[in-house]
Amino acid sequence: MLAAAPAARAQHEVVLLYGLDQRVPGYSTMIDALEAEIDRAAGLGPVEIYPEFRDELHFPEQADEQRFAQYLRGKYAGHKVDAVVAVSSGAVAFLVSYRDSVFTGVPMVFSALDTSRFAANGVPGASAVVVPFEPLRTIDLARRLQPRLAHVFVVSDGGTQGAARRDALHTALTGVADNLDVQYLEGLPVEDLLERVRRLPPNSMILYDALFKDGAQRTLDATEVAQQISDNANAPVYGLHAAYLGRGIVGGYLSPFDRIGSEIGRVVLRVLRGDASIPAATQIAAGYVVDARVMSRWGLEQARLPVATDQRFASPSIWKLYQGWIITLLVLVALQFSLIVALLIQSISRRKDRLALTEAAHRFRLARIAGQVGFWQWDPASNRIAVEPELGEFLGHDAAGGGTIDWRAHVHAKDLANVLRAARNHLRGRTAYFEVQHRVLDRGNNLRWFLSRGQMLRDRDNRPIRMVGTAIDITERKHSEDERARAQLELQEQRVELAHLGRAAAAGALSGALAHELKQPLSAILSNAQAGQRYLAKRVLDREELAAILLDIESDGRRAGDVIYHLRNLLQRGDEHYEAVHLNGVVEDVLQLVHSDLVGRNVRVVLGPMAGLPAILADRVQLQQVILNLLNNAADAMTEVEPRDRKIVIGAVIEGDLVHITVADTGCGLGNDNPDRIFKPFVTTKRHGLGLGLSISRSIVETHGGRIWAENNVNGGATMHMELPIATRSKVA
Repeated sequence: MLAAAPAARAQHEVVLLYGLDQRVPGYSTMIDALEAEIDRAAGLGPVEIYPEFRDELHFPEQADEQRFAQYLRGKYAGHKVDAVVAVSSGAVAFLVSYRDSVFTGVPMVFSALDTSRFAANGVPGASAVVVPFEPLRTIDLARRLQPRLAHVFVVSDGGTQGAARRDALHTALTGVADNLDVQYLEGLPVEDLLERVRRLPPNSMILYDALFKDGAQRTLDATEVAQQISDNANAPVYGLHAAYLGRGIVGGYLSPFDRIGSEIGRVVLRVLRGDASIPAATQIAAGYVVDARVMSRWGLEQARLPVATDQRFASPSIWKLYQGWIITLLVLVALQFSLIVALLIQSISRRKDRLALTEAAHRFRLARIAGQVGFWQWDPASNRIAVEPELGEFLGHDAAGGGTIDWRAHVHAKDLANVLRAARNHLRGRTAYFEVQHRVLDRGNNLRWFLSRGQMLRDRDNRPIRMVGTAIDITERKHSEDERARAQLELQEQRVELAHLGRAAAAGALSGALAHELKQPLSAILSNAQAGQRYLAKRVLDREELAAILLDIESDGRRAGDVIYHLRNLLQRGDEHYEAVHLNGVVEDVLQLVHSDLVGRNVRVVLGPMAGLPAILADRVQLQQVILNLLNNAADAMTEVEPRDRKIVIGAVIEGDLVHITVADTGCGLGNDNPDRIFKPFVTTKRHGLGLGLSISRSIVETHGGRIWAENNVNGGATMHMELPIATRSKVA
């Protein structure tokens, strides 16, 4: 992590250190992008950039470095430098050696190839902008453009200063030698190098890295050498650095210098703002870049280029040069052609329009007849209707006559007031449109139903002119609605009858238990009455003892009466009566009916708290029938279970605007089949069952706006779930 400089400064100072001549085209592009990035920064204040040139080619010795370091130390002794930037490998090496003595504690930003030891190992207190060095990608580009490529001639610096760079290049090209003939042209004087590239074998390419000193130890401009090689070679030249674009190379897999400079500028800005989270390295993206002019010179096809290749120096096409004129000419030609075509179409369409109008009118008339739709106009002043032939035919008039009719004579007497009221409301602006369903008596005195819709047309003073509208014969629809209503009524009556039969069957199944329930209080009444008679035979009467006997008789009588009352409620027939019903009362009533039966089966009932539950909007008798069916089914399911394990748990909770009721047993469960099928009619798991109890229960629950379902328990047995809506004031009303 790079230690950032404090941001609270009136002016920031940055030292920019070159290792080579800053007039190199790549350097100038990089520095321009760096300065532009800093100039665009807002809220930072002025930034002063001091360029320094470390001429590493002409003065490579250590003594030269020491003198340069002493020079910088003295020059910037009175300055508060905020950041120091190095833009070459030599400049980076210099700062690594002398930064502590020249720029003590100053953050450092530098650019380096990813093969550099500084990029790989990092520099303490510095942030690197890492440039990818991938010569194999450039050779892949050459293979695309030159499918018959067989020879690769590599030109690089043979001096000691470029040893690390040269070794990295050799290492990267090691695998290529297996498929291509790779030769290295290093350590040659420029003249010999140029003579050699003039006589390369066919299907060759030149891969140019850099040449700062030739074999004669002459200092060279690497970009000028690239131009000379391109001018003299008999094979395409590819480069490894973007500085050579425009100097005769075809291109390569490059990182443009403007992109490198912009990224260095962004890192420097973070240093100047005091950002403490600056990474130690930032990777620059590279891409394929080619010179379109050089490709044309060597006859290389653009179609072979990789996708998203950046083509530089492409000659503008005719379209780009004369785009405006071409568009204008095309527009004029199109307009002229359009006018000619429009005239031809107009002359043809006029003949077709007449035929089309006739056909459309015929189709429209057929559609109105098929849909039994007629059109009418009502004149409020004369109170008469002008109808089109189809509507007049519906009413029994002559279809060819049209004209006006006395519409009052056709509207059913019981509907006339409603029709007039709707018409007056629309006439007075109370409704947006006129719409009413009414009965009509046609001329044959046949009753028909019509849906009339219309809207009033008004003048500028909002005075009514006439109402236009449609009348649709809905007689068949009305008959269908009446048939459906009758069918639903019959279905409801059958459902009520079936529910009553279900309750009667349940009561028959409980007859033995009910007899036992009645026998106990009746026997107690008889015993108390006999005791009273014996007591009355005594001469001395104890009033308190006599009162206790009478109270016992009264209590046992009530008990027997309650049993008969609950049984009568269960068996009674009649229409559905929905009211606010409390669940605890319904459950307790049913439990009193089945108490003896459950005791006889050794079934224990656990009842959860229900006193605080809200009321349910339900028919009490039908809800009792559902609870009774669920309890009987639960008891039947535990027939094969040990008596001590027979248990029914009844619970209820509130879930939103619903009451969720559960009846769980410890019986045999529902099996592996779909649990929902037990609610279908005539589906039963009992040996002598009819399969109607749960079907009736689902019908009752769904009629109440709820739902019922079943689930197997994890530990055995099954649970029946039921949800019913809570009774609100509006529903009860």
